[in-house]
Amino acid sequence: MIQSTTVLTKMLRLLPSSLFDRLAAQYLIDSHASVFKSSNHFTVLLFARVSGLKSTSDIQHPTSSLFSWQHAGGLAPVK
Repeated sequence: MIQSTTVLTKMLRLLPSSLFDRLAAQYLIDSHASVFKSSNHFTVLLFARVSGLKSTSDIQHPTSSLFSWQHAGGLAPVK
């Protein structure tokens, strides 16, 4: 399998995950998180910025197409 490094991956490597996790713990960022942890939220917002999305609602469209095969007669949704 061919592996490639995306621009997003290269940008995320500039901020070590240990530093990010330490700062998130220091400022209690994840204490009120219900769905996304701060590192995932940061990744999604960075993706939105790099891809030129104008609003947070625009983030849903590129990511929803990844799962559209489930509703097009593919596999049944996991319960």
